[in-house]
Amino acid sequence: MLLTKLVTFIRQTHEHKEGTAFPWADDSLGHYLAWAMSKDYLFVSLDVGEPTGISVVYPLPKPYDGKFSQVLPFDEEVPKAEEASKDLVIMDSIFTNEAARQTLTGQFMERYPNWKEQRKFATRKGVVSLLDNRYFELTKGLKT
Repeated sequence: MLLTKLVTFIRQTHEHKEGTAFPWADDSLGHYLAWAMSKDYLFVSLDVGEPTGISVVYPLPKPYDGKFSQVLPFDEEVPKAEEASKDLVIMDSIFTNEAARQTLTGQFMERYPNWKEQRKFATRKGVVSLLDNRYFELTKGLKT
């Protein structure tokens, strides 16, 4: 049920935004979200039980070396004890309002407590970019 709600939310949000997040076909999207959920890489913002934002963020098994294929979802296990030393990739994120974005950012900070020390990459339209900590601090309302 939750996966169905998430897929519906993503599809409906795509209709209103020109985003490129979650570009999967419906059946693949469900598998991708299930994979992220099973690994504790899925972040969801809810308002009255309905999704208002979704992000997928995960640690990379090896340091990012510039190849796009390296940031794609993988089967290799990253032990929780090693996550704090790994690069992170924000593969997909979609939200409908600032409150949802702040909630997702807070969940990210809680899930990855060493986030300030880790390199963070984001993908957009097939391009991988290094993110600065200021983005997260400003989004969550923290002082730099």
